[in-house]
Amino acid sequence: MHHTIIKNFLKDDECDYLINYFKKDSSTKKMAYARDDSLVYDTQLLKMEYSNTVAWNRKIVKGEFSLFNNTNLINKKIWDVIIHYSKQNNFNITEQRGIFIQKYTKNGHFTWHTDGYGWTYKPPHGLPGVKEIDYDKLSISIQLSNPDEYEGGELQFGQDSKGNTKRDPTKEHDNYELLQKSITSVFTAPKNRGSLALHNGFSYHRVTPITKGVRYSLVNFYQGPKNATN
Repeated sequence: MHHTIIKNFLKDDECDYLINYFKKDSSTKKMAYARDDSLVYDTQLLKMEYSNTVAWNRKIVKGEFSLFNNTNLINKKIWDVIIHYSKQNNFNITEQRGIFIQKYTKNGHFTWHTDGYGWTYKPPHGLPGVKEIDYDKLSISIQLSNPDEYEGGELQFGQDSKGNTKRDPTKEHDNYELLQKSITSVFTAPKNRGSLALHNGFSYHRVTPITKGVRYSLVNFYQGPKNATN
């Protein structure tokens, strides 16, 4: 599996709710995690200013990001899909990294990359049962904006010069400049509002630059042990 599309996953009122949440969000962002079949909520877990973590290189990503309240029923709705899919396709998913809402305006983008890099959990921020490194194995992106509200901003999946559509676990965005030269697009996800794109975290993907308007989306990453890519 490299990508799966679920159309009309979220309703218009759910998309509106998420966009309004972003607009009203304070500057302090919080993360929470889900483990196995149940959700774990901890507003003090990995409390952070998320904007600081994405400002390290605007060549890779240019956009605004707001961490979403993981106790919301929308997140539970998504988590149920992840658990069902991972069991059906033998993905060993144990937790989620933290759901957030993205806003891309003109020239906003996310260059070719993969999500399958490792996260280390150590006290006091570690979670019980998590050892060493887990990898982002599944990722989701949900379209929140109407497609006529922006131009560009396409979620695309690609392949390298050898025809590979994914790569092995790697460091976060390493060799990203080489990726931009070697990856070509092979599939563009639909822009229908509320559609969900579920994909292998090790697959090549990007968001093309926005040329007009504003695009909102919801993104999350689902993790498991480092011993395999599924």
